[in-house]
Amino acid sequence: MSVGAGLLVAWFLIYLRRSREAKTSVSALAQSLKDQPIKAIGEILSAAEHLDSVQFERVAKRSNLFRAVRSQIGLLLSTAEGREALARFYLNRTVSGRRPPELTFWDRAAVFDPERIGGIVDIFAHCPDDSPAHELGIGLLTAQKGVPNDLSEWAYQYTLKSLEQRPESIPRRTLALGVGRWHYGNVRRNGRPTIYDEEAMQNDIMTRAGR
Repeated sequence: MSVGAGLLVAWFLIYLRRSREAKTSVSALAQSLKDQPIKAIGEILSAAEHLDSVQFERVAKRSNLFRAVRSQIGLLLSTAEGREALARFYLNRTVSGRRPPELTFWDRAAVFDPERIGGIVDIFAHCPDDSPAHELGIGLLTAQKGVPNDLSEWAYQYTLKSLEQRPESIPRRTLALGVGRWHYGNVRRNGRPTIYDEEAMQNDIMTRAGR
């Protein structure tokens, strides 16, 4: 075996070992989220530096990672540090700021965890009239790729129901429009809602607001 081939094999073995260790770390840290969620998220993202996007999604789904984070949404939203950790987690940014390569649509379809979107929508549930929190949530939704159409529709319908409960709320109206545009963009091939989609959203909002 040549020196070059030997180095390649050695690198590959190191990569496999680090990947196995990272998967184990992410799974274990998912269980510690209930005790120290901000610290755990930082450690999870640090471990994720050794995983590609598909590997991370698979281990996250297998360990119920998104469900574990979702259970701590209220606590994370209560401080600026917690909101920052939440944003970094859903943007999948590591402690170094690096973001792993995007999943292809087919990869995401194979491993997408609905709890990912559920957790972001929980931001709206915990902060129904908080415009900065809404902006955070819409930004995180927009960053998600390959979201199944039924999930984006569910998120949009949630915001319409929230508006119906308090039709005079300007933040809820703005939220419904923002999530609606994300949803319709998600189902369009070019990622943008059409003029007919805009009309449909306006009708939905006016109906729920009782006007």
